Amino acid sequence: MRVLKRLSALVVSAIVLTLLAACGSEEGSGGNSGGSTVVIGTAGSSGTFYAVGAGMSQIINNHSEKLTAVSQGTNGATENVRLLKAGTVQVGFGNWDALHFGYNGEGPFAGEKQGTMSLMNLYLSGGQMVVRESSDIVSFEDLRGKRINLGPPGSTITDMSIIILKEHGIDPEEDIRPYYLDFAEGGRMLRDGDLDATFFVAGIPTAGVIDLSSSSEIRLLSLDDEMRESIIEQYPYYDRLTIPAGTYNGVDYDVETLQLWTSLMVHEDLPDEIAYELVSTLVENLDEFKEVHSVGADFSLENAVLAPIPLHPGAEKFYKEKGVME
Repeated sequence: MRVLKRLSALVVSAIVLTLLAACGSEEGSGGNSGGSTVVIGTAGSSGTFYAVGAGMSQIINNHSEKLTAVSQGTNGATENVRLLKAGTVQVGFGNWDALHFGYNGEGPFAGEKQGTMSLMNLYLSGGQMVVRESSDIVSFEDLRGKRINLGPPGSTITDMSIIILKEHGIDPEEDIRPYYLDFAEGGRMLRDGDLDATFFVAGIPTAGVIDLSSSSEIRLLSLDDEMRESIIEQYPYYDRLTIPAGTYNGVDYDVETLQLWTSLMVHEDLPDEIAYELVSTLVENLDEFKEVHSVGADFSLENAVLAPIPLHPGAEKFYKEKGVME
């Protein structure tokens, strides 16, 4: 029901914005009001997608004379793929697993390709299993029988959490009490003692984990090397990540986990000129874009072309002009 309500809100928002843009064009007003409106699907407000998406929209609105951008909270990458196909959003945030699933018709889209294409690679997101410092949970094996938030519905965050649990021999439906909550609700319930663990996949540092570590004493669980290597071998879009000691309040040790790239994705039907304008506006204002969030350290023209699936032709045209693609 929550997803249906969100979809309805997105549809209404997109229609209203499009009508406003059309009115602005007819009246010949200044700025970028005469161009196309793009809705950017992000995720929940406690995650990095949301923060970066809001800053991205502002940069587009400040610097493009052809586009008006609005960022929209969603349930995350899996939902964003579906919203792109439905035309409800024009740009979506997604980790590489979502791009892979959408393009190939695998995972949550098994048997039905979604027409997903990559627009611009952005930054690395890390998996983080958070528990209360006072708990008896010191390893992933200790999660058996516990109340665990596996991630927001409509996201691929649940894929990583489930993969990690299964690698430890834990059935996510039989051996734990699973919850599927957004970052904010998962953090609140962990803090209040209504959950034993909650899982994040987001840029480091993650706003929701910062909030938790500021108001509670927390612990982050580490993957051992053997488990991590086994997962990466099976799912090559994952890679190793060490979260340095001191990243979060009270976490004075390195945390060994998994990471994967986060990208902007679009549908194959997006007009080439809009894809080109989006990429060119962001890249040509890259220094400003980097200031949006600390994950901006990963933004670069060279990284932008990295993708597990084909790039949209409009984006590819820009990258070829800049000499980073042949």
